[in-house]
Amino acid sequence: IAIVLLQSIYNLTKKSVPSSEAEQLFFNSTRVDSVASYYNEVSYNKINLTGKAYGWYNSSMYFAGSNCSYVNLALDAISLSDMDIDFSNYDTLVVVLSRPSCSFGDIATSVNLTFNTNDGLVRLKLALFSDLRDINNSGAAGVHEIGHTLGLQHAGALYCQENVTIGSNCTTYSYSDYFDVMGSGTGHLNSAHKETLGWLDESQILTTNTSGVYYIHP
Repeated sequence: IAIVLLQSIYNLTKKSVPSSEAEQLFFNSTRVDSVASYYNEVSYNKINLTGKAYGWYNSSMYFAGSNCSYVNLALDAISLSDMDIDFSNYDTLVVVLSRPSCSFGDIATSVNLTFNTNDGLVRLKLALFSDLRDINNSGAAGVHEIGHTLGLQHAGALYCQENVTIGSNCTTYSYSDYFDVMGSGTGHLNSAHKETLGWLDESQILTTNTSGVYYIHP
């Protein structure tokens, strides 16, 4: 992960957290509130987030209106930092803004985007954060957006008729998994997400075709 810290020259006074915190908040796996420590835990140590932070860089863009396009912000971040970063060494670009006046809070892609850099064309996942403080995993925003860059979609809930667990008359609501960090919770990713990412061993998965009562333990 390459982290680019970007502040607008029109809003220099609102930079809230020193850049040295970025690497700590993302990559210090011994720090309980870091993104890395969360993913070490939920993946059973099958994933280890690594990278480097660069910046702050002063952007001539005013972070509002049409400039809030996440692609435009990423292009600006790459342009300003390209001399310092070999983007071909990374698979994910994280852009941390300093308090923009944009309609979104934080946002990320689950597909690769193509960018032209000094090191040639590179394909990167992209995550943008409105403030470095959003990355603290106790608030879930950091781990949520990085989950998207791993390919995960939102964790929702299925609502059916009253007293019906599942049926033909059900509605899916995005974000309505109140436990999963990819929904509106702060806990572990659900087991379907973990299986998708290859973090569950066969011994942890039970497949049954027999009716009965089954107890699920945490």
